[in-house]
Amino acid sequence: IPANCETNYRLASVTKQFTAMGILVLIDQGKLNYDTKLTEVIPEFPDYGKEITIKNLLSHRSGLQPYTKLYPEDAENQLVDKEVLNLLIKQDSLLFPANFKFEYSNSGYAVLAMIIERLSGKSFREFMAQTIFEKTGMANSTVYQKGLPIKNRAYGYMLKDTIYENKDQNTWSAIQGDGGIYSSVSDYVYWDRSLYDETLVKTGLLNDAFSNWDENGKTDGKGYGFGWQIDIKNDRKYVMHGGSTTGFLNYSLSIFD
Repeated sequence: IPANCETNYRLASVTKQFTAMGILVLIDQGKLNYDTKLTEVIPEFPDYGKEITIKNLLSHRSGLQPYTKLYPEDAENQLVDKEVLNLLIKQDSLLFPANFKFEYSNSGYAVLAMIIERLSGKSFREFMAQTIFEKTGMANSTVYQKGLPIKNRAYGYMLKDTIYENKDQNTWSAIQGDGGIYSSVSDYVYWDRSLYDETLVKTGLLNDAFSNWDENGKTDGKGYGFGWQIDIKNDRKYVMHGGSTTGFLNYSLSIFD
């Protein structure tokens, strides 16, 4: 089946910019702020996470353990976001103290999806549909949920020896917050347009997303923002993110003068 601009691909970690935007929407609504502690939203989370802030989760500075180390890759059942949270709740320590350093964390973005559910009263899938996709005009984008159809869905393939095999799912493919969105080239154009105005959140929050955050806070340098990697070259800002999962590889890049 020929691909076209309406074909829906799994975005993998390009999803993180949408999850981060969901959190920024809740901040814009006054339901939390950058310094809200994880344990304030999820009180059953152990004391070892009491210093983790929303800002730390967004910028990969939480120190949470990777779920890939806590759940067997060859498990019979796929892992989902709520189960990622439950696995983390059973732990008793971080990889390092919160905000000590940057370390890319899929676990952190699964937890952010759960925070969105707690504060919005909606499933992550419903929240994205109503709060992001409908408001931006992304009519054909969706969040993967096993058993539910995806319009114009592309299935992933992997090369095995000389044959391409349908290899669309793995143990981690049902996790939504870190990589579960499906979207198309046509829909992504609408998303990109929303990043230059106040369709979703105020300009100040957008600028925060497109800025590096380190142990001292927001900076103008290279690094990682909220769901975006940041680079500066020749006085131009490049905000970007890659996404890779079984059968899919994609990349997003926007340039700001």
